[in-house]
Amino acid sequence: MSRTVMGMAMLFFAMMIMPARGYCEATIIIPDDYPAIQAGIDAAADGDTVLVRDGTYLLENPLDFNGKAIIVRSEHGARTCILDGQQKTRVVYFQSHEGSGSILSGFTVQNGLSPIKNGVVVEGGGIYLINSSPTITDCVITANRAAMNSGTALGGGVYMEASSPNIVNCSIIGNYALSEVYGTAQGGGIYIIGGAPVISNIIVSGNTASSGTDAEGGGIYSIGSVVSIKDSTISTNSTINGYRSMRGGGMFFATSNPTIVNCVIYGNSADLGAGIYFDSSSEFSSVTNCTIVQNTAISYGGGVYVKRTNARVINSILWEDSPDELHQEGTSTPTVTFSDLTGGYFGDGNIDKDPNFVNVVQKNFRLMSTSTAINAGSNAAEHLPSYDKEGSSRIIDGTVEMGAYEYSSSQATDVIVYPQLAVGGGYEVVLIISNKSGSSWSGVGKPLQNDPSLAFLRTQITLGPKETKKFVLTGGSTTIACGYEIYGDLGSPNSAISVSFFYNYFQGEELQDSTGVPKSQYEQKYTFPVERASAIDTGLSIHRRANQPRTQVTLTLIDANGNQLQKTFVASDTSGFFSSLFTGLPASFIGSVVAESTDAFYMVVIRMENTETGFQLTSVPPDVN
Repeated sequence: MSRTVMGMAMLFFAMMIMPARGYCEATIIIPDDYPAIQAGIDAAADGDTVLVRDGTYLLENPLDFNGKAIIVRSEHGARTCILDGQQKTRVVYFQSHEGSGSILSGFTVQNGLSPIKNGVVVEGGGIYLINSSPTITDCVITANRAAMNSGTALGGGVYMEASSPNIVNCSIIGNYALSEVYGTAQGGGIYIIGGAPVISNIIVSGNTASSGTDAEGGGIYSIGSVVSIKDSTISTNSTINGYRSMRGGGMFFATSNPTIVNCVIYGNSADLGAGIYFDSSSEFSSVTNCTIVQNTAISYGGGVYVKRTNARVINSILWEDSPDELHQEGTSTPTVTFSDLTGGYFGDGNIDKDPNFVNVVQKNFRLMSTSTAINAGSNAAEHLPSYDKEGSSRIIDGTVEMGAYEYSSSQATDVIVYPQLAVGGGYEVVLIISNKSGSSWSGVGKPLQNDPSLAFLRTQITLGPKETKKFVLTGGSTTIACGYEIYGDLGSPNSAISVSFFYNYFQGEELQDSTGVPKSQYEQKYTFPVERASAIDTGLSIHRRANQPRTQVTLTLIDANGNQLQKTFVASDTSGFFSSLFTGLPASFIGSVVAESTDAFYMVVIRMENTETGFQLTSVPPDVN
């Protein structure tokens, strides 16, 4: 065989055994392999991953996927990997027919600014999508602006046109659609025109649509779309300044067909339709198992405003919205059934009774055991979800609840750190969860406060049989003070879940003022509520002031009628946990605990419910590999 023939044979053999580029997925690391993220995207092929290390990446131009089915993700999540538009440019583009295989994951997208289009329009300050349907997950989209002096401002945080993206586990916070003097501002957080986006488990909070004339959709604006929004929180968004109209503080839907399921919508503001505004939308527009609370309209429709729309509301709670829960304009004929509304509303199964939320002040809109919304919904609802907002099963006791959260005596808030769990500033809190049963278990750990800036503390917890996991809650260099809770099917007969909290001091220091606890938190008396379906265990961590002598605290358990049931004395030289202080209470006990001392002290109360399922409180962590 000649050398030429042999060479050709070897080349053919090499080509046969060499994997095709499309089947050999590569990982490109930024800045190790390329200094800039866009350079890594440009070098990637379909199926590749562009992994971005921690840091703040200052952009002069938006990142563009260029139609590639690639994953662009951060190494450690959105808190430590930031894409910053410097108020010069949009941050991310999807404009080349990207599909679900184009994935953006784990970034903070901030300080984006939309360029002016045709001299009169600005669209999409943070992320811009046109004719594209990518996946966007685990991102924080904040402080972006679609802004100009006079004109049309659309989508401060996200703009999507003829697109059907999947947006999951994201926080869209503090973005602006702004036309300062004259014009229209729509979609402070998200603007949607056409398409069929699927939006789930997101927080849309503190966004604003502001214009000198018309402002619509402070949180979300949709026109001509078929949009699904589920398991999400829409809060404290607003439309402001417009002298002609300020509509849809939380969400605005025009000629759209929205399906809204398992959402909590609270604290939004507008002139008309503070929570939700429907205008000429499809008769199939629906709100199912949602909790719409404490939204404020200047004129009408504190909860929901319906215009030229026959929207349907079912299995929902509309409560304490001002000045009314639902306002219909003209010939609109909304259908409201199996829902709880302040003042009531005509329709099958509707009630007008206090839903008895767990803690309205802390925006905990789960149901207490005394709520008349329990087992009051309809199992025949068209879009009845299989799970509630937190991922727990629906229809536990035969009939679905009204509102976003399902309740059972074994599934209510099971572990609460109250009133304050501080992380960062020199120390952290560690959470150990053990599943002692032979069955798998899943649940959610989340901050007790519904503050979007704490969304990174939300943890999905899945445990296999006999599995133990360790979770570290830390604020890094910033001190974060909040409550923390575990929620899931903790009362299942096959579950035996053990939960332990303990402090891990980075520098071996006790908790003092300098570690982030305001001096005003030190009091001589605390009172906190107790609700139990059976026995109660309460753990306490008592902290003295720096250089303060031994602290003695009297704990008194009081029932709902003001009767003193039990009294206990505890003391602390520095700090310590005390558990099993109150036990053997009657079923369905409701009351309070008063903690009082002659000295000012700071106290963290760890309240555990359903101890029969195996809850434990320890100050020393078990061994975890």
